[in-house]
Amino acid sequence: MKLKCFDKIKVRNLRIRGKSISVEYALENNGVEKSYRLIESYNEDINVKGIDEIAILISIIPVINYGLFTKEIGLDLPLNINDYKFLLESIHATAGDILVNRIIKDTGLIKREEVGIRKNIDKSFVSENLADIDVREIYDGSNIDYEGDYDKAFVLIGGGKDSLLSYGVLNEIGLKTYPFFLNESGRHWITALKSFRYFQKNIKNTVRVWSNIDRLFSFIEKNMRIIRDRYWVKNRDIYPIRLFWYPHYIFSSLPLMIKKEAGNVCMGDEYDDPNGLTFEYNGIKHYYGTYDQSQVFDKYMTEWFHLRGFKIRQWSPIRPLSGLMVERILYNRYPNLFKLQMSCHSAHTKNGEIYPCGKCKKCIGIKIFLLANGIDPTKLNYDPVECERLDYEIKHIKPNLDTSELEHSLYLINQRYHCDLSSSKYKWYVETIRFDRINSHTDNIPYKNIRNKILDIFEEYTSGYSMLSGVGWREIGRDDLPQS
Repeated sequence: MKLKCFDKIKVRNLRIRGKSISVEYALENNGVEKSYRLIESYNEDINVKGIDEIAILISIIPVINYGLFTKEIGLDLPLNINDYKFLLESIHATAGDILVNRIIKDTGLIKREEVGIRKNIDKSFVSENLADIDVREIYDGSNIDYEGDYDKAFVLIGGGKDSLLSYGVLNEIGLKTYPFFLNESGRHWITALKSFRYFQKNIKNTVRVWSNIDRLFSFIEKNMRIIRDRYWVKNRDIYPIRLFWYPHYIFSSLPLMIKKEAGNVCMGDEYDDPNGLTFEYNGIKHYYGTYDQSQVFDKYMTEWFHLRGFKIRQWSPIRPLSGLMVERILYNRYPNLFKLQMSCHSAHTKNGEIYPCGKCKKCIGIKIFLLANGIDPTKLNYDPVECERLDYEIKHIKPNLDTSELEHSLYLINQRYHCDLSSSKYKWYVETIRFDRINSHTDNIPYKNIRNKILDIFEEYTSGYSMLSGVGWREIGRDDLPQS
């Protein structure tokens, strides 16, 4: 396959000035160079201990997505040895994910005739085709020695139901909780804008960083010969290449986390059912496009943070919950937060109000969850939903839901509204607090007292606990969970 689009991607000219961080990305191909500057702008001074090293971490995340697409990556930056290992491991993991889920899988966004797709490649392809890494300096030692307060948490909020429920739960159980927004410079910010306006007005701990990382990604991908022109029009549900960007979100929060002395960074990652999934393609390990949202990545980052000198833990409070349960709890327990949610790739404004498109895969999934829970979709600015129309959308747009979650939600809709939606099946475990050995570990919430408080809340809206084993789902009790 012919994947190389650049001779070299250079990351250089890092600047830290007052309230901002910026770095230049240069694309070099056939002697021609094009460049774009990544900018992070804060609302307060970020002169914290180790800011030089944090700025480098922020700077290198975007290039991790392009290890298969350039002959060389040149970092005109000094890298701590642990940052260098993070870079190599992340490039390798992300390359496998992108290769399988963005190149081999036909998304309609890649010029397959240009690439020459081969489906018989194996795991050797990734290691043999990764870019050479040229780093100006690799050093040992660090200025970072940060002891975070484990009673404080940054919650990364993007406007969807998952991050809003995460904030609601952590705030209720008594953690000092900071809603953190990454204000992207493009249309994706519209998705988070409704939530941000509310939090900025009502929650004094709200923090925000402005970044043009979305424009940097677009700049790079518009210069990749293998990507179809105007790809954003052809498919608004996925990006053509990039899969690894949450760490940029996390690293961007670090200067503010240090100032606020927070010891947890929490994502709104809900349950993904691994039943029937292989997580490999011809020996190539992949994560179905969700590596940086996985349980594996949370644990990797917590370990890496401690190795790097940050006493920070990364985790998701809602990982044992299906999206159906997330919507149920958010609506019934946190109605003010429920009204803020915007889970749409193409949200738009009308008369000063923000509306979902109602047509993308995410919107279809949200409408299914709302109806299954007996919630009127017009409460979130969706048009009234008729079962006949929903049946058409499910068949032709195909929402990104786990099969079991979709089938059980349709079963509930049929029962509640006397519909006849196809593919509906009763799946009892979808309404439980779920655990497995891949995506939802029983020790996901890393503190006994916090875990118990969160489970107390979840139990009010779910029907017990379940565990996935080799023979399928089985009921378990709370006593089967770790007691420390």
